[in-house]
Parts: sequence; C-alpha cells; structure tokens
Amino acid sequence: NAKDIIFNSMRLWCIWLLASLWRAACEEGAGVLKSFYKLDDEIQETVWCGDDNSVILVRTESNSVYRSDDHGDTFVRITKKMHKSAEQIVDNSTEIGEVTRIIKLEADNKILLFVGNRGVFWISNNCGKSMKALNKEFMIAQVRPHPTDPNKLLATAVQNCKDDDDDLCFYGTHSLYLTENMGETWRQVATNVKQFDWLFDFVQTFRGMPQDRIFALTRTPTQDVLVMTDDFFKTRTALVNNCLEFRLRSTYLFAIKGFKGDEVHLLVATVKNRFEKFYRAVFPDIKLKMKNVHILDSSEGVIFLLTTRKPTAPFGRLYVSDSTGLRFRLALKSCLRSSVRGADFAKIQGLEGVYIANILEKNAAREYERMMEKDDVEEEEWVEEERKESTYFWSPRSQKRKDTRSFIINNVQTVITFNKGSIWKLLEPPKTDSKGKKTRCSLSDGCSLHLFLYVDTTVPILSQNSAPGIVLATGNLGKTRNPSGSMRRVYMSRDGGLKWTEAAKEEHVYEVADHGGLVLMGQLDTGDKDLVSLAFTWNGGSTWENFDIHKKNTSIEDIFTEPNATSQRFILHLKQREDLDEETILIHSSLASMNFEELHQKICKGEDKPGTPNSDFEYWSPYDGRQGQDCLLGRTLTYIRKKKDRECFTSTEFTYPINIENCICTEEDYECDFGFIRSELLGDYTCIPKINITYDPPENCPSGTNYTVTTGYIKITGDTCEGGVTHDPLVFPCPRIRFLSSVSGLKILGVAGVVLVVVVGVWYAWQNMDAIQGLLKGSGPCTCLLYTSPSPRDSCASRMPSSACKKKKKKKKKKK
Repeated sequence: NAKDIIFNSMRLWCIWLLASLWRAACEEGAGVLKSFYKLDDEIQETVWCGDDNSVILVRTESNSVYRSDDHGDTFVRITKKMHKSAEQIVDNSTEIGEVTRIIKLEADNKILLFVGNRGVFWISNNCGKSMKALNKEFMIAQVRPHPTDPNKLLATAVQNCKDDDDDLCFYGTHSLYLTENMGETWRQVATNVKQFDWLFDFVQTFRGMPQDRIFALTRTPTQDVLVMTDDFFKTRTALVNNCLEFRLRSTYLFAIKGFKGDEVHLLVATVKNRFEKFYRAVFPDIKLKMKNVHILDSSEGVIFLLTTRKPTAPFGRLYVSDSTGLRFRLALKSCLRSSVRGADFAKIQGLEGVYIANILEKNAAREYERMMEKDDVEEEEWVEEERKESTYFWSPRSQKRKDTRSFIINNVQTVITFNKGSIWKLLEPPKTDSKGKKTRCSLSDGCSLHLFLYVDTTVPILSQNSAPGIVLATGNLGKTRNPSGSMRRVYMSRDGGLKWTEAAKEEHVYEVADHGGLVLMGQLDTGDKDLVSLAFTWNGGSTWENFDIHKKNTSIEDIFTEPNATSQRFILHLKQREDLDEETILIHSSLASMNFEELHQKICKGEDKPGTPNSDFEYWSPYDGRQGQDCLLGRTLTYIRKKKDRECFTSTEFTYPINIENCICTEEDYECDFGFIRSELLGDYTCIPKINITYDPPENCPSGTNYTVTTGYIKITGDTCEGGVTHDPLVFPCPRIRFLSSVSGLKILGVAGVVLVVVVGVWYAWQNMDAIQGLLKGSGPCTCLLYTSPSPRDSCASRMPSSACKKKKKKKKKKK
C-alpha cells in the first residue's frame, strides 16, 4: 500500500544519507592522507630539524637513516650516502660502522651529529642535506654538545675496542675528549671519567659563571669524586667525595653521596652559590634511610623527588622541597615507581603547579608497609632462596614477587595537585561516557578516574606547552585502576585535569596539533588486521570524524607531530607484518603523512575580540576547583583560546596569559612547613607536627629584635595570593640575656642552683661539724652555733649568747 511504499522510500533515503555521510567522512579523511613510505625495520628514533621543523630524520632498529625535507610527505634513505662519505677517510669499509644516535645541537637547531658505533661519525650543518664524515679512531660512548657554542663538543670514549666485546666498551674507565672546531681535531682533557656535563646555558653566564664550566664525576682507586673545572681540566676543584652520581636540573646541582652500607645522602648546590658549595638536604623523617633517590622535576622553583628503601621497590615516598631546595616535606607516602622515569608521576605542561601521580590506595598502603617491614626481617632467608632460583623454576621468593605484583596493580589510584604537591585529590569522573550514557560513578561513592601515566602502558599521558589545559590519557573508572586492557578508555581534559570527558571506548594512540585545536587518535586494536581506524576533532572533542585506512597486515603504533604542536600535520607510525614462509615473519615500520591543511577549513577569526558572539575565541582561566575564584597558585591567569564548538584552525599562538590578577588567600595557598604533615582526614587541611617544635630563639638573635616560630604552614613557593586566610608565624622578642631565654637555659640554671645549694650546705656542715655532732648525739657541752637566738629544737639545756661564745674562743686561743 501507499504507507509501506512511503515508509520503504524513507528508509532507503536514510540509508543513502548515512552512506553518503560516511563516504564523505572517509573521503575527507582520505584527503588528508598524503603518502606511505616503507622502512626497513622498526623505528628507534625521530628527530625534527630546522627553524620550522620541516626536516625529519628517522633511525630504524637496523640503524638505517631516513630523511624528509617536506614535513614527512616523502622520505629518502641516506645511509648509503653517509657510507660513501666515510669511505674517503678510512682504509677499510668495516671501520665505518653504523649510526647509533642522532643529536641535534642546542646551540644551532640546524646542526646534527650522527654518532657511529666505530671510529667514524658525521657532522651536518644543514639538517642532513649534506654531511661530513670524521674519523678519530675512537668510539664515542657519551657526547655532550656545548649549550651555546656549536663548535665545542665533549665526548667520552674507550679506545681499541674489539668486535666481540663492543658491549663492554662502555663500562669501566673512560677518557674525556674535547673538540673546539666541530670535530675536526680532538684532544684528551681527562681520564677516568664516569659522568660529565656542561653548565646549562647562556643564562648562567649572566650570573657571573664561566661559559666553559664543566662538572665531571671522576674515578680514583678508592672513590668517585665530583669535580669542577673552568679551563678544561688544567685545574680542577673537588666538590663532593664518594659521589655516586650527579644531576644538573634547572637552577640546581644534585649530588648523591654514598654513606654507610648502601645508604645515600642527597647534597644540593644552587645557582645562587654558583654551584660551588653543597648542603645536605634535610628530611622530616629522622629515621629515613635512603637507598635510592630519583629527581623528578625542578622546573618550578621546588624539587620533586622519590626515595625508595630498595632498588627494586615498586613504591617510594614522594617529597617536595621549599624554595631553598634543601628542606623537604612528605607529599605522598606510596607513589608508584617507574624503572625508566623514577616514578609514575607527570607534570601537566603549559600550567604551573599541576602534577598527577599514581599511588597505592590508603588501606593497601598500610598493608604494603607491613609487608615491607616483614620482608626486611626475612631478607637473609630470601637470599638463600634466591640462590636456589637458578636451579628451580619456583621458589618462595619468586612466588612472593608474583603475589606482591598482583597486590600492587589492583590497588593503584590516581591523584592530582594544583598547588605543587600541597594538597592531592582524586580525579573527578565524567558524568557521561562518549555515547552519552550516565557513568554512575561519583567521588561520594568512592569512584573516581584513574589514569595510566607511564607504567603498564604503551601510550603515556599527553600535554603540551603550546596547548595549555589540554590533557589526553588512558584510564578507567572505579575505586582503583583496572589493569585489564578491555576496561581502558581514552579521556580528555580541557582545563588541566580538573574535569574530564570520555573521548573513546577503546585504547588509542593520540596526538595534539594546531595549539590544541586539532586532536588525532588511532585505535590500537581494531580486531581487523587489515584496518587502521582513525578519528579526529577540531572542536575540543564535542564531535569526532572517523575514517579508516585499509592496508594488509597493518596496525598503528604511534602518531607524531612537530615538537611545538603548532602545525596541522601528523606522521603515522604503522607496523606491517609479512609472512615470508610458515616459520619466518618479517615486521617493519611504515610512515604515513597526514596534512589537515588539505581540508581547507576556515581560519579562526576574532582573536582581537574574544568572548564576543562573532569571535571564534574566548577567555579562559585555569583554576584549582575552589569556589568563587578562578585561581591557580593564588592568581587568576587569563588566556585566549578557541571556543570549543568552533570548527576552524588557529593561526595565532596563545600560550601565554594576557592578564594576571592576585586572588584572596585560602587554605589551598598554603603547604605544611618543614616537620609538619597533612591530616589524613578527607578534606582536612590541618598540618600536624611530625617533629618536636622549639620556641627557643635562634643563635643569631640580637637584643631588641624579634624572632618567629612557625605555626605549621608556609605559603606555597610562587603563590601570590593576598589577604584572606593567613598563617603568619608567631613573633617573640629576642631576650636581653640569651641564656635565660630558652627552656634548655632555664634547665641548666636550675641544675646550677641545686649544685650551688649543695656546695654551700657541705661547706656549712664542714665549718660546724662539732655542733652538728652535738645535735645528733643530744648530749655534751653546748657549742657555739652560727645563730644567736636559742631554738626549742636544740638538745642543749642552756645556750651561750654569740658574744660570749666569741670570748670563750679567744680565751682558748690565749691558753694555746
């Protein structure tokens, strides 16, 4: 009938419309896909070169080098050209070796150093377009370009390495070489070098420090010594004896000093003292015996570090310093450790004070501490079992490791701080998923969002300085992190981690471009070995455009974009599998270039009038979640960024705030002072003393001045809030007599008084021994006492007055 005909026609029209939209999306995606290039092996290293990062260098696992000078649209293998240039300076082609590293010089972003595994290396001053091979007949182990002078390089090397023991050449004693003409000639400047580095950059030279200052860890027959030189080791100054390693970070120089057994101490020097004087870092836990120290971040005027009780401990204590870098407080008791990065800990790039960490759930942390204490007691028993493991497949220790691992991965939670580690909170879960359904997860029910930062994932968390506020990460909802791959989702935040939305149901790789306005994702496991599924958004994740790449035995491994993340181009890292025969499988990588400029989307307009209806831009201020104020570290930072619902590309970079205003102080602007810790009660910001607090005046306290005693709080380093909540220290006047001003001084004075009374009493007894004996016996002649009036307690029946007593004594003297 007519109704059925109309209904079928409408259904066919809807199917056609959906197919057209799908085909249009696929064509749109296909339009941005520029080219494929097959590599000979899997990718090991990618380097972007040039002022606009248009040149890309790729090194594969086979140590082949590929170069692109058109943003990755085409690649050329340059390995043969490099070998030809090297053949002119060696007698035997076997001496050329292969490229093992590509280093871009900090002093000039067009100069590349290609490090070889033999005596040959290559220098290029035009991003690899042409290069010069050099041979110094030594194999470079480590190399450090000068931070400001491109002609100077430092390198350690071991000479006369044989082919069969190349892996051992990098251990033991190293010689340090210097070139001042970009590798043309080298000279040895030091021996027995274990570690070395230049001073940072030209900024330090303005502070009065020499431009060629070098720090090196040198070996002696008895210990390793950290030394400093300003004249390429003609003279040197010893800084730290028994130094295990050192690290140069921002304005700090750290030295790990060996102590008793395997215990270590952390020493810190700062740019204020020209890195020439070290002080021992102080921790509130007096009983803390550090075995390992990992410096995590020092970019914001404070230091984050992780300490562990054992080298293989899965968790450690996260500490954060004050502005001096010397006094530390406990930030997190059980932070998940990373063998590569030190800790499962991430700084949110582009925003100050925001960090994310993975920790052990509170109750599980207590159980873990109990397990570790028991493990310390049983250590000697485990050592014997460790020996048996070489013979037997199973042992109690191996089983314990398995049980501990299972216990750990099922009790991990993710926390975030917006004030440099002073207060940590669970991540707020999204209310709906990517399909619009309610998640039924809320903090009040003990459910939150948990992320895979760096541990147990191949897709780490992503944030960029060029895209403030944009964060992408893989995770799941629940009371703890779920290790199951089927439960992993992709989550996105546009406000630095305060609020999150679900971007995809499956696990993806992802990358950000166009100042955060363009996001591209690729599904890791599509269930189809011939399908690569991609999705992109240019409206902040409100909608996603999907398109597929059909290629036999191909899967996506990663997505790259230029380091500044400001272009509209991506490079896809694809993995292809070839079955050569029943027993042989060849796996290699391919590169695919994607250019979203081909979509010819409109350029965003109205950057001069953000917030108006006709503008594609808006004002945005990051904040820490406090009510009534859009504040972060005590101030309101106003940025300009693209509106979420505008589908356009950004041509202007907005990575800096256009306005800064201070906020009213709240509890979130303060952290616990040294020796204090936060209360473990949820929502309680009280700082509780961990050590005894003295109210005694300091050593240098001139009379007439005042001294202060902490109330347990200090303002967070870099926080600029004004008014509101205050935690000012207590003020006391310095005493006129310092000795009587302290509790210890009063104690000493009291003891001295008691001693004085005893001495006087003994002297008095000695002078009046006869009288005392008479009193004790209760008989005998009455003796003269020191007092003049009679006492009813005297045993004498009568008493002479003192004057008569004196006369009697005189008479006795005359008789004598």
